[in-house]
Amino acid sequence: MKVRTAIFLIAGVVGFTLLLQGCATTLPLWWYQKTADYSLNPRAHQRLAAAYRREAAQLRKRAAFHQTMAEKVRENLSWSGPQERDVWLAHCEALVKKYQEAAEASNALAEEHEGHVEVLEGLRELRKGQ
Repeated sequence: MKVRTAIFLIAGVVGFTLLLQGCATTLPLWWYQKTADYSLNPRAHQRLAAAYRREAAQLRKRAAFHQTMAEKVRENLSWSGPQERDVWLAHCEALVKKYQEAAEASNALAEEHEGHVEVLEGLRELRKGQ
């Protein structure tokens, strides 16, 4: 009975893997067309840029929160023992750094999409002139 179950399990995994490989290599043509249309739409890039700007603002707020927490831990020497305080400071400072890096990355993505908007609008103007 165990051998039979193992064979069915292996056959199922192999079959499922083959099915996924087949699906991954053949996307319908309409999917490529829809993706191309979306990527050539300046408004889509404007929306993406705005979303990245909002995300960067949220990340900066989180960084500021943890910076404030680190300052409070530094100021209040009786908050906890010196080892625990060092752990909390390291935690907050690491999060501040990571949130600031993520905000910078989000801003860079926003700028990239804003650049796409300029290029696509320039292309649109060239097409009108022809």
